[in-house]
Amino acid sequence: MMAVNARLNGVGVDDCGLDRVGMLNKQGMEYGLGGAAGAGIRQIAPTIALVLTIAASVMLDRVPAIAVGNTNTINPSVTPSARDRDQTQANDRDSEPQTTPDPNPAQDPTEPSCPGEIDALARELLDDFPSYYNRALVRGRLPGESAGNSRVLLASDPEIFGAEDLAEFGSSAIEGFFFTTLERAYRDGKATQQQGFHQVFLTRDVIGWLVVTTRSGWGDYPAGDRMTPPLESNSGLVVQTIRTWLRDCEAR
Repeated sequence: MMAVNARLNGVGVDDCGLDRVGMLNKQGMEYGLGGAAGAGIRQIAPTIALVLTIAASVMLDRVPAIAVGNTNTINPSVTPSARDRDQTQANDRDSEPQTTPDPNPAQDPTEPSCPGEIDALARELLDDFPSYYNRALVRGRLPGESAGNSRVLLASDPEIFGAEDLAEFGSSAIEGFFFTTLERAYRDGKATQQQGFHQVFLTRDVIGWLVVTTRSGWGDYPAGDRMTPPLESNSGLVVQTIRTWLRDCEAR
């Protein structure tokens, strides 16, 4: 047992924590582990630092490559939620039906389409009066009968009636105008010209313009001694012509 107090390589056995049965005691274990740990950390620390440096360098090399490879599809400055919102809005715009404005929008059926002023109405009507009158003349003939012996060549500008000219009707709702026509007539196989004198009286309601009555007379052209007295009519060719034009005017 003399070896208990002996020195081993200059280190006391008791100092190393070796007990008499050759096992490390608690003090020896703490000494040994502490020394080993200190030595190990000093040896491993440079290696760990080198590994971390290499890993960081690899990551820095790869990140720019990923960003560059996706510049056509991803904007790195936009968050995923912003990109999703922009894509959703783009899809909504693509799915919306493309509509072209109607150049002729539908008109309210309750609103009259003809001019509301008698002067404008009369001027438009008289521009079309010759063609409307002549067509009505042809349509009104009987089978095998000639289309009549006169054609309207021209219609004059209207002269709008004043309140004194309409006093006989006793209603402010009645309006009217006067106009003349130049016509070609055939007598005894010869073509002659005559003129017509026409008074037209209208009223207007929510539907549009309506014919109240007309008065017409005819005379020589140039003016001569022969002239028929004006005849009132609610069903003559002049009335038919005006009613047809008003119907087409409201249907425009």
